[in-house]
Amino acid sequence: MKTDSLKLVDMMRLDEELTSCSPLRRAWGEEEIFLDHWGLYEQVFDKRPRESVSNRDLLQPDEEGTFLLLRSEHVGQIIKSLRDHIDELRITTREQLDTLEKWKTLSLSNHHHMVAYIFNRGGGPDAAGRAPDEAAGRAGAAGEVESKAGPNGTKRLEVRTSNRQFVLLILLGLFMIPLGSLVLIDGLSKGARPAPLMVGLAPLVIYGAVAWLFRRAHVRSVKYFSDEGLVRNDGGSFAWAELSRVVDRVRLNRVTGAKFIWRTEIQFRNGESAWLLPTKISNFAEVYELVVGLPCEHAEVRA
Repeated sequence: MKTDSLKLVDMMRLDEELTSCSPLRRAWGEEEIFLDHWGLYEQVFDKRPRESVSNRDLLQPDEEGTFLLLRSEHVGQIIKSLRDHIDELRITTREQLDTLEKWKTLSLSNHHHMVAYIFNRGGGPDAAGRAPDEAAGRAGAAGEVESKAGPNGTKRLEVRTSNRQFVLLILLGLFMIPLGSLVLIDGLSKGARPAPLMVGLAPLVIYGAVAWLFRRAHVRSVKYFSDEGLVRNDGGSFAWAELSRVVDRVRLNRVTGAKFIWRTEIQFRNGESAWLLPTKISNFAEVYELVVGLPCEHAEVRA
């Protein structure tokens, strides 16, 4: 009998197949990672992980191959357990652990993806085992963060941002600015009638609003972290001594109800804040690991 495994799931396709009552095929990624003993469900979790989603929740029959959709932190627990026994692994390879890290980051930053735990051995999400509680997890994360950004750790952690949104903004401008300008000029040449002028102004106003929101998000985002604090893209510098709290603004996946982070705000006592936007950060897992260990209040708010 095969051991349990993990697969990346496209939630958009899963929604389509569930809506049409089709077999779940296209939603599953091609790569399947089989787990060593230390990554098995009962070795990592002592009860069903909070906010995970089972096939029963999705109106799928209870049969061999029962699966559980996991959040990024659940995948992180499996990865940690496997890495703690890296020299004892016989099935899961180091390369596959790196792949799991990528899946974990993707599921955290993009609500269109989750990771499925597949119970190939039978059983299901009620199996018992052992797992650290939430407080222990937070304490462990804090210890790791201290080694990264504390007095004895890394002096600086860059937040690596993707240029994808910037390129899309330029492409949008190349379409909307000429379109709006042509319609506006044509309207003016015909006597400045209100209707053509409004039609011409609309694309320009919309693009201006999008560009303003993009710039606002960029300048308020974190550029890098250091021992002393953090620096935003607009050059603003904020000391850890003035740290107030960290707020995760979350949204819900309409299919599974699972939460995903839309924006993380690191707030300071002077009323200022610095943002982290998961979809724009290529090393979000590394950055977020630092943020969850910051010694302050951590809150979650529906966006």
